[in-house]
Amino acid sequence: VHAEVFTEEELKKIVVKVSDVKVNVIGGAEESKIELVNFPNNSYQIQSGRSTLQASANAGITGIIDVENLKINFNGFRDYLHYVFDNSEREKSLNIYLTDSADLVNFNITTTTGDISVTDLKTDCDFKVVISDGVVEFSNIVTESSVQIEATESANVNIDNVIADEIRIMSPNSECFVDIT
Repeated sequence: VHAEVFTEEELKKIVVKVSDVKVNVIGGAEESKIELVNFPNNSYQIQSGRSTLQASANAGITGIIDVENLKINFNGFRDYLHYVFDNSEREKSLNIYLTDSADLVNFNITTTTGDISVTDLKTDCDFKVVISDGVVEFSNIVTESSVQIEATESANVNIDNVIADEIRIMSPNSECFVDIT
C-alpha cells in the first residue's frame, strides 16, 4: 500500500486516469490522502501542482521507460518481474480520502474497466466520470454543481441520495443501466 497525504488548501481539481482499477472517493475523512493498493513500484504516477492533483496508472513496461523525460526508472530486477509476472488476481484500488473542508471545483475520473464509488461528499464541485465497462456508484453527495457520467460501452450506474444542480448520464451507442433512488 502506498499512501500520500496532500493539502487541499489550494486544491481545485483532481484528475484520475486508470484502467482495471477500483476507484473509491470517500468524503468525511480526518485528513486528505491518496492511497494505492496492490500497485507495483513504477506502475503509477501521482503529480500535484499548485491547484491540481493527478493520479494515473501506467500499463506494463511503460512504468519503467519514461519516454518524455528520456530516462529509465529501473529499481532492480524485482520491478521488471512485476511486469513479466503480473499479479492480476490481486485487485488494484485507488482510494482518495477528502476532508469535509475540501473546496474542489472539478473532479474527473476516466477508466476503461473497473468500478468507481464516490461517497459522502459535500462540495460544490463538477463531477465527471467516463467509463467503458464497470459499475459507477454515487451516494450521499451534495453539490450545487453537476454530476456527469458517460458510459462508452456497458456500465451500471447507481445513484443514491445525490443532490445536485444537474445529473447527466450519457450512453452513446452502448448499454448503460441506471438505478436512481
